[in-house]
Amino acid sequence: MAESLKRWIIFLARIGGVLVAISLAFYLASFIPRGSLYPSSHSELLLSGKFNLDATPSLYAINPQLGMKIIFTTNKTLRMQVFSLNYSDVEKWLNDRNQNATVLAEFEAAYSGDLILRQNISSGATTFEYFPPKIENATVIVLNPTPHVAAWSFNEEDVEAIATPGSFSLALIIATSLGVVLILPWLTSTLKEKRRKESPT
Repeated sequence: MAESLKRWIIFLARIGGVLVAISLAFYLASFIPRGSLYPSSHSELLLSGKFNLDATPSLYAINPQLGMKIIFTTNKTLRMQVFSLNYSDVEKWLNDRNQNATVLAEFEAAYSGDLILRQNISSGATTFEYFPPKIENATVIVLNPTPHVAAWSFNEEDVEAIATPGSFSLALIIATSLGVVLILPWLTSTLKEKRRKESPT
């Protein structure tokens, strides 16, 4: 009976060791530098109350392993919105409408369910990264809500990730914890056996 229990403890410890090793491998993989694809950039002046329309630089939709990275540089506070819509569909909706705050509010109301993000961009440089939970398009709209003309530059690229930041967090914690739990009985048994052999008879 004792020998059978010992074999089970060793077997479970091996499984625990595999779980810990796999978790560590995924954790280290998340630090592998990510590649940048389809970079694009432009700079311009944005009039007060007007907005600019832009799409992700890739010809394809972004996905959990191919996100988007945007670097803004501006001298005013702007407002960025990202919609999970195709660029051409947004262009068709806007058609000949004036690209002002009123039209943008109408667009938001019509496509509120497709709004991914709304964020103020402060004066200076701001970097934003987004990895969607599923395959989707992404169209970026930048509004100048200030009463002044804003000078701004917009650098955008698709970012390839081997391990999406945070995508494995919960799974890694569970796998590592389970691995440690499975290893502990073997470790305790080994230490007791070592002390027994070292103690004077």
